[in-house]
Amino acid sequence: MKTFIVMVTTGAALVMACSNPPKEPNPGVQTTSAGVVANKDVVPRITEARCEREKRCGQFGADKKYKDEAGCKSEISHDLESDFSAKGCPHGVKTERLSTCVSKARGEECGNVADKLNRVADCRQSQLCID
Repeated sequence: MKTFIVMVTTGAALVMACSNPPKEPNPGVQTTSAGVVANKDVVPRITEARCEREKRCGQFGADKKYKDEAGCKSEISHDLESDFSAKGCPHGVKTERLSTCVSKARGEECGNVADKLNRVADCRQSQLCID
């Protein structure tokens, strides 16, 4: 009899647990599901990739685009924050789209306008954010 009660209780618990479908990310949610990057993680990943490229292209120094790596990160992250906030991108970003953006930013050739245009296109808010 105890075994029967345990089985019925366990079965009921499983049915209840499986009947609630996963929810879409909501604004400000810090957790992610497979294939979705939380807003708080988007800006640092793009910023890191773009500053790696700027460093590789010799853009750090007193007479250069950025004083140093900290200045690069500060300026680029500031420019991106409103686009990828919970308000600007309420459902998060698709992982594969962000990966493409980061790859393009890292691989962008120094002084190559076509590469920059491709990277800008792949890193737009409208391209990365989940509708």
